[in-house]
Amino acid sequence: GFTAQTLGIKVSRAAAVSVNAVISLVFGFLLMVVATSFIGSFISFLTLLAVAFSAWIGVFGVDMLRRRSYDAAALMDTTRTSAYWYRGGFAWQAMTAWAVALLVGLLFTKVDWFSGPLASSWIGENGLGWAATIVVAGVLYAVLPRTPAAGSAAPAEPAGTRETVSI
Repeated sequence: GFTAQTLGIKVSRAAAVSVNAVISLVFGFLLMVVATSFIGSFISFLTLLAVAFSAWIGVFGVDMLRRRSYDAAALMDTTRTSAYWYRGGFAWQAMTAWAVALLVGLLFTKVDWFSGPLASSWIGENGLGWAATIVVAGVLYAVLPRTPAAGSAAPAEPAGTRETVSI
């Protein structure tokens, strides 16, 4: 629901809230009916979420080190003219680094209903799969070739019309 709005898909707020409510109710019901332990399921959810966020942190961290600043107005621009549109709205380098790191992180992950093949390794046993995920995502994103953003060739706007966020 809200993700669709964030992606620029025209959907009313009521429809977005309704979709989110239905998804939440269905998953909540399934959790109550199917899960044998709420705490176990919740820990599994948080662990898998940590792996996905760790992959994102690796990509975002390298991107922040490269750029040092972001154009706040362009970040909110979901059109093809945005400086962050890249190709088809995605930076393939970032998505590739994220996906590969996510898979690597899952190799080290052990939760109630899933155990990666490397979960019994030192990294997996000590719960450091998230750290491996950050490193893999960051290194892979750093070595993949950079391509200019789609909007980078656009004419410059008059001074003062865009807000820049510096780090």
